[in-house]
Amino acid sequence: MKFLNKKIWILVFALLINLSLFPKIKVACIGNSITYGYGLSSPSTQSYPSRLQILLGNDYEVSNFGVSARTLLKKGDRPYWNETQYTQALNLNPDIVVIMLGTNDAKLSLNWTPYKSEFKDDYKAMIKSFSDLSSKPKIWICKIVPAYQTIWDISDATIKNEVNPKIKEVALEEGLSLIDMYTAMENKSAMFQSDGIHPNANGAQEMANYIYGILIQDTIKIQVIGDTLKAPLAVNYQWYFNGRLIDEQENGMSKELIADSTGIFKVGVKFTAGSETTIMSEPFYFEKSTEVKLLQSENDQFVKIYPVPCSDVLNIQLNNSVYTSYEFNIYKPDGQLLFSRNIEKTNNVVAIDVRSFSDGIYIYKINNADFSAEFGRFIINHLR
Repeated sequence: MKFLNKKIWILVFALLINLSLFPKIKVACIGNSITYGYGLSSPSTQSYPSRLQILLGNDYEVSNFGVSARTLLKKGDRPYWNETQYTQALNLNPDIVVIMLGTNDAKLSLNWTPYKSEFKDDYKAMIKSFSDLSSKPKIWICKIVPAYQTIWDISDATIKNEVNPKIKEVALEEGLSLIDMYTAMENKSAMFQSDGIHPNANGAQEMANYIYGILIQDTIKIQVIGDTLKAPLAVNYQWYFNGRLIDEQENGMSKELIADSTGIFKVGVKFTAGSETTIMSEPFYFEKSTEVKLLQSENDQFVKIYPVPCSDVLNIQLNNSVYTSYEFNIYKPDGQLLFSRNIEKTNNVVAIDVRSFSDGIYIYKINNADFSAEFGRFIINHLR
């Protein structure tokens, strides 16, 4: 019996270690009464964040930070900024943030008419407050759901024609993913409570289903062939370079983009023509292939490596009329030597298999009996 108990404790201990090695992905749902679950018999189990938790499973921890009647506008009648839930959301240091605010901002005479010019700046300030966190969360902002009745000075016309277009502009200007909850809940009045503003239990489940379906598609990768960046097949595209939106004249709304500079690229894609939902890729660092001259060059000596980034094979091209052999080394950024090979001048182009290397930035260094020169970096990005 003692031996059996010992085995059980070992299993429990191993399970605890595994749990500590794989912390849950923290999701913060920011919003008003629609997020909180106003009017539901059990907001803690029927609100959309609660239903989203069930859909995402045990690897995620979904927190509901919704507060009824709150505005995104700092000068609104009840700003979300002043609530303890906002502070708690920041303190959570989440990995994913879903912001769904704007319905109470749509109160025409009280909030929207006097302060609508400040809505976008206030939205961007809230985004920044989360993007500045050490967890660097993926931020999703939402176009708000329709209003099926005009009540509390909130009308569907204001939501559809004024509030949601500004939310879309914020997503476009900030390079953020956008969840089109308006289209997702359009023509579904039966999923709302009698006030026409708040979803009922079925509506909250529908919202959770849609958001879940978008979050699990968040696997977009940019592929690279030479200097060409490629997005997945979709119906619309929007490219960014170093945070700047690339306009249509620069081919920024095409599936493929020629990268003419070193920097960070990302692309937003829309998979459905009838929805504004846009999923943003992770930022991708691209470095142009350059020819770097040797430090003691007198006869136009240089080395060229390509493609950059590379996926499976790194090619080394040596053009040199003086030296007959080189030692080519690859290091991690921390200085750990990963690869070393002597290369003869007769092998003008040498291919090195890098399939076993992880994605990331590496340092290459050329050594010779007469010189030692560190030339710089290259990127490995396996196309999956």
